[in-house]
Amino acid sequence: ISPSPPSRPSTRPLDPLYPSPIAPATHIWRTLPPLPIVQKKKKKKKNMFAIGRLAQRSVLTHSHAFAAAAARPFSTSLPTPEHLELSVADGIAKLTFNRPKLHNAFNEQVIQEVTESVKFFDAQEDIRALVISGHGKSFSAGADLGWMKKMANYTRDENIEDSQGLFEMFSSIQNFGKPVIGRINGSCFGGGVGLVSVCDMAFGVRHAMFGFTEVKLGLVPAVISPFVTQKIGFANASRYFLTGESFNGERAVRMNLLQEICETEQELDELVDAAVQAVKLARPNAVKRCKTMLKHVKTADNPEDVRDFVVGQIADARVSDEAQEQLAKFLNAKKK
Repeated sequence: ISPSPPSRPSTRPLDPLYPSPIAPATHIWRTLPPLPIVQKKKKKKKNMFAIGRLAQRSVLTHSHAFAAAAARPFSTSLPTPEHLELSVADGIAKLTFNRPKLHNAFNEQVIQEVTESVKFFDAQEDIRALVISGHGKSFSAGADLGWMKKMANYTRDENIEDSQGLFEMFSSIQNFGKPVIGRINGSCFGGGVGLVSVCDMAFGVRHAMFGFTEVKLGLVPAVISPFVTQKIGFANASRYFLTGESFNGERAVRMNLLQEICETEQELDELVDAAVQAVKLARPNAVKRCKTMLKHVKTADNPEDVRDFVVGQIADARVSDEAQEQLAKFLNAKKK
């Protein structure tokens, strides 16, 4: 059972580290509705083709069914993962960790569920933003102890293969095509801080504690290191990776891990809702362009390295249908 994260600084901080991950889960949700088969009846040849298509569809794996379902509108049912709560309302998708008794610690199954859910939401054109949070006192305590015990019996090659699943989870969130908003309802450690790092913006409660305590167990925060370092900078990563110290919400804001902190969860909901409403006022294609642009410019040491890319981005945006329509409305309003 994963230990409880501290609510304030302590001489004995929580050590719920995430280790090198275990085998990626082969769990695929089996509650997806069957794919519809449309058989045309105009000609016999058409019917034979439809029969062939029916046979082909009947042997689809559950993984293929999940991918196909992701392309459908939300008139169909959402996936029903075991350890997550998913919802969509008014164009906003929500992914909430639902293992409160284990402080939302994750194992290989949770990792797979998060990756599949994020990809599902990303395929939906009507989604404007994704909000990630957790039920209970903690946001995420990293890896659970049961997973760590299993990991100890795996070979190095098995751990390398398994780590790909953990990296894919973080990557899928960071590369999500719409804004990702972190609602950090409590403490998080190790891989939990990695989840915060891949959000486009994150808001949290003041009493939440953070840390990379892997070194205290002889481990390293390897998989999350590129994502965290991009977010908090090399100097901050050096200190907290090497010492395993815990830090509070105020420090997290100074490190750019969080944008704002508040006292209560009600205030937290207000911060998140304000960010959601702001995103919904922006034009969808412009937001997607911004995410692509940020991905390119964040790694540029010299602005000249991305000169051609950024001037091309604004040129493409100016002649897009979305920009032409919005600019026309804006200019016409100014004339009145």
